[in-house]
Amino acid sequence: MEESYEVLVADDSMLNTKVYMFNLKRELVGWKIHIANSPEEAIAIFSTNNISVVILDMFFGIGKLTGIEIYKEFIKIKKNFKCIAVSELSSAYGFNSGRVGIDEFLSKPVKSEDLVSAIKFQIKSLRNELKGTALETPVKLTTPGQFKLTTCAGAN
Repeated sequence: MEESYEVLVADDSMLNTKVYMFNLKRELVGWKIHIANSPEEAIAIFSTNNISVVILDMFFGIGKLTGIEIYKEFIKIKKNFKCIAVSELSSAYGFNSGRVGIDEFLSKPVKSEDLVSAIKFQIKSLRNELKGTALETPVKLTTPGQFKLTTCAGAN
């Protein structure tokens, strides 16, 4: 039997979170998927659950915490989790997830198979970190909707 994990999807678009939920529940059977549509809700869910992977939108709207600010709140609560940043704006604004410690970046629109692959890769990486072993990181630079930047250890 495959292990079960908890995933938090934090995105201000209810449509995006519904699509993510539908696809992840279908692909990650038995895993608990949490949905947050605001920064405050994301932080509350993260602080009260055993989240292994966070799918985090980088822009929640003017006057709201950014994805990076939310991530910094998460690491104050817990350090042993993985974070996959998603955004349609990030690449245009020179976002560098490695500088803040975010593990992976996916450009919107995110294909379901890319998201599931990213989550599974990050779970393997987390398990290996907890065991004290390294995991070789594949880097793919492809078209929008596919991997743009993967695990950022040592990124400038």
